[in-house]
Order: sequence, then structure tokens, then C-alpha cells
Amino acid sequence: MLPERAAALNEPLSSERLVYEPLTGAHAEELFAPLQHEAIYTWISASPPPSVETLRARWTALERRLSPDGTEAWLNWVARRVSDGVCVGRLDVTVDAHDVATIARNYAVDPSN
Repeated sequence: MLPERAAALNEPLSSERLVYEPLTGAHAEELFAPLQHEAIYTWISASPPPSVETLRARWTALERRLSPDGTEAWLNWVARRVSDGVCVGRLDVTVDAHDVATIARNYAVDPSN
């Protein structure tokens, strides 16, 4: 996967209710507290981030948009409500060398509100 292709795939997206902006380390401050909610981790093998600094470092590393070996595009967005601009969660997509995508989402609050 070429870095340019991964970056192009990670463009902003929008719908009537939500805007998806590419995730950056700068989003850590805004999403740290909502990501502490235990219900998010009921069905996924992850834990709440231990600190804003740890979350910022993790998300800054993801700004590369590529797996360490360069074979997968790691596309990550923050979901923001159009109505009030509140950040409500994340959307993560992994695209492999065969253009097969795996999609995961987690919301810190109900995005339908």
C-alpha cells in the first residue's frame, strides 16, 4: 500500500447527521473522557486509555495511515455530529493488500441524538 493511497483513502466523509474527520493526536483531549465509558469495551478486546498523553501518542502514530510493514492502510476517523459539532466516536477501517476492508466503530455517546 502506497502512503499516498492510504492518505487519499482517509479523506473526510460526511452524511446528513455526521461528519467524519481524519483522526489525529489532537483529538485525544476531546475524546479521552468519553472513551472511559465501560460500555464501549463490552464487545472489544481493548481497555480505556490510561491517560490523555498515551492516547495522543497512539493516535499520532496512526497519522501515518499505514501498518508498520506497509501492507495495510489504517484509516481512522472521528465522528462529529453536524447539529452541534460534538465528537461522538470513531470509525476505523483496515484495508489489506487485496482491497478487503474491515470496519469497526465505537461511539462514546449515541450519535442519533
